[in-house]
Amino acid sequence: MKQFDPYRPVVQGHDGPQNSDTANSRFDSILSDPETLHELVTLLDNHPGYSVEVIPLPPDHEGWTLMDKVESISEEAVDTVENEQLKTYIDWFDDPFVRHYIAFHERRRSDGTLETYSRILDKYLDYLSDERETSLLRATKWDANAYLRDRGKEGCREGTMNLEQAVLRVIHDHILKWFDEFVTPNISRSALPSIEFVPGPDTPPDLVIGGIERDEMSQLLDKVEPGRNKLMVRIGYECGLRNEEIRTLKVDDFTYREGASSIEVCNAKGNKLRTVPVLRDLAFRLDRWVKAGRPAMSHAVRSDYLFPKQKGEYLKSNQAFNEIVKKAANDAGVQGVLEGASAGNEAEDQDALGESSGPTYYRITAHTLRHTCKYHMVEDEVSRTTRMAILGHSDDGNNVHEDYGKKGRIIFPEYREKFRPAM
Repeated sequence: MKQFDPYRPVVQGHDGPQNSDTANSRFDSILSDPETLHELVTLLDNHPGYSVEVIPLPPDHEGWTLMDKVESISEEAVDTVENEQLKTYIDWFDDPFVRHYIAFHERRRSDGTLETYSRILDKYLDYLSDERETSLLRATKWDANAYLRDRGKEGCREGTMNLEQAVLRVIHDHILKWFDEFVTPNISRSALPSIEFVPGPDTPPDLVIGGIERDEMSQLLDKVEPGRNKLMVRIGYECGLRNEEIRTLKVDDFTYREGASSIEVCNAKGNKLRTVPVLRDLAFRLDRWVKAGRPAMSHAVRSDYLFPKQKGEYLKSNQAFNEIVKKAANDAGVQGVLEGASAGNEAEDQDALGESSGPTYYRITAHTLRHTCKYHMVEDEVSRTTRMAILGHSDDGNNVHEDYGKKGRIIFPEYREKFRPAM
């Protein structure tokens, strides 16, 4: 029998203790602390026909050690983590299940995804502790849904809440997959689909993020600082890479070959390796950067990254690259705020109202470059299959990029012939 708490209720009816195993199997999975145990004992002790005795487990009983095993497995995984940023996220948590989840997915999910998941889980664990007086292991589906409901009341958009719903299902599923030998969580696998956010009439709709026009893109490019920053922006726009995919490119990921240059995207979302084509002008300038521009940066000799900082290996946050894009958009006069989003400055709103009125959602960020790439490829009549391959999208669960070859023989003739990005 799986045992978590160092207490066991012994329940006897009029006919003696022969039914106690059935009772214990039921009660072992719902006990969380001595206070809960006391309430259970009081309830049963007052029930006609039952007597209850609580027997503390001895220190050498298996029930004392199983959580130690969980923590040991968790820390073994944590000890293998090499990514310093992920170690920071792991240190946010005392919960061994979350620590294990982040460590286990070091090479399975991108840094940005794990950061987002960590922030959501941090809020979820605080809610369980402060509002529901329970833990991740002892939470029920009603606790999880209460969290989603209360988060929704804070004005979170439907897309945000769907993500948080997914994260809650993922962490509870992770406990079941890895630790069911040692513990019995209150949320079973069959209960996972019941963790669900139900939008209300006041739930704000998702923001519609789209591409920008070619003349706006040209104006933005004119205002980006030449060199590293401009090349990063052009890769986002012409190759459709995500923020993190651009920041974490390594020198060896770029291959310069006349008429067939390419970038290997290794730190892709969902760890789906893909190779994307690079058009002639951008490829030439990237080759110049690798040979002349990059070596001039002071930290280049100590970094494997294609775009190092003057005093660091690379830009380590999405915000850092976002600021580059947003500044260029502001300087070009093409920036704006998405419809339905706050137009005020978050810090100023907080000072004026005594609390934050919500973040500002800008029209042009680093991710807008990716949408603009797709938008302009559609305008240039690049086929849907080619677009999906370049952007790393999947069709019916299959990675369509597999049909387009690997590094060294990539062609993408349609993209090279039809796509004419703004300059």
